[in-house]
Amino acid sequence: MSYNIVIVDDEINAIEALEEIIKLSGEQYNIIAKINNPIEAVNTIVENKPDIVFMDIEMPVLNGFDILDQIPDINFQTIFVTAYEQYAIKAIKKNALDYILKPINISEVNNALKIAEDRINNNNETSRVQKELIEKLKKEDHKKIKISTNKGINFIAPEDIVRVEADGAYSTIYTSDMTEILITKTIKELLKILNSDMFFRAHRSHIVNTTYINKYSTETNMLIMNDNSLVPISRRRYSDFRSNVGL
Repeated sequence: MSYNIVIVDDEINAIEALEEIIKLSGEQYNIIAKINNPIEAVNTIVENKPDIVFMDIEMPVLNGFDILDQIPDINFQTIFVTAYEQYAIKAIKKNALDYILKPINISEVNNALKIAEDRINNNNETSRVQKELIEKLKKEDHKKIKISTNKGINFIAPEDIVRVEADGAYSTIYTSDMTEILITKTIKELLKILNSDMFFRAHRSHIVNTTYINKYSTETNMLIMNDNSLVPISRRRYSDFRSNVGL
């Protein structure tokens, strides 16, 4: 039995690497379409009726879940591809679907293909399982903000952001798991995105999540965050700070 495959990824290099591995995995796997424009993915998948789809998650305009959400009848196995082992991976695992991490590993692709093959032959309830996953992720996704970097798109829950430090047109987001994310957004642009009462602009170059403040030092006029970082409070913002935290 042969299996028709569609690859959806906005990175040409990723498509080429995956194509090369699939070709070496066995003659039963036929790549019938390669799509690097997410907008074209829905129609191409519906028209070609593949058995297996390798679907990148983080893509511009439409991410992998958006694309699947627009396909009325999912009669194929989806193997998600992502460079970020983040919140979505937990949901994918929980729903017994498969994924591979970039950079793409030969053994992981081979293993994912074998699992997809077994599920096709055992007539798993592909459509129902994947639709349920998409619904769960849509509910979770609206709680997160999308932050674009030069490496891709990060999905971050606002409550996981400890603070933001700006330097001109660049800003660094510091998260509760000690991750640092450098982005090309000003502090004003980030305030519009965050748009939550939990965030306070303590200084022209600093935003803090008030839930992570451990202490305010009257001697240094500094906030001590729970990651032990120090954030200055400008004099003109001090009264707003007191009001914000209920002092």
